[in-house]
Amino acid sequence: RYYKIYKNCTYILLGLCFFIGIANIILISGNPIVVTVQNGKRTFYQAEKRPLSVETSDLEELIRDYVKLRYEWDVFDPNNIVQNIGPFITEGYRQKLFQALGKIMHKNQEGQSISQYVANIRTVVTDSELSVTFYKVIVLNGQPISTVAQLSFNIIDESKTKANPLGIYINGVTEHGNN
Repeated sequence: RYYKIYKNCTYILLGLCFFIGIANIILISGNPIVVTVQNGKRTFYQAEKRPLSVETSDLEELIRDYVKLRYEWDVFDPNNIVQNIGPFITEGYRQKLFQALGKIMHKNQEGQSISQYVANIRTVVTDSELSVTFYKVIVLNGQPISTVAQLSFNIIDESKTKANPLGIYINGVTEHGNN
């Protein structure tokens, strides 16, 4: 008699697990609804699941972000620079860049201030070229010194992360001219 009860309970639980599994598959495969809340007002959007493709505008944005994070600073700190561009670069390039930045370490002398910023960033993204030209402005004791910088990029596809959802990474940068 107990055997029949256990047997029937087992069949019921198996059926319930099967039903829950099918329900989960249906819920996961559907398009999600995204809810945003701003100032107490909720807005609903119907989202669509599809693979992300890398567009020209994505590459231009990556290059612009890299240039700003790499070449703009108030205090030259290689650790901070490498940490800021970390989500966009590969591990091998991170190590090479850190070594290169260590060689050009700017040390402020007593009473001296030095900072750097960039201006007029122009990107070129084609099938055969990925480059940027910009003005690199070093401000030494309030006096700006401007030079033109031109960079070419080596980009690779790797794993997608929360910080880099497209999975495009800078694997190398070539600086052209006197930078």
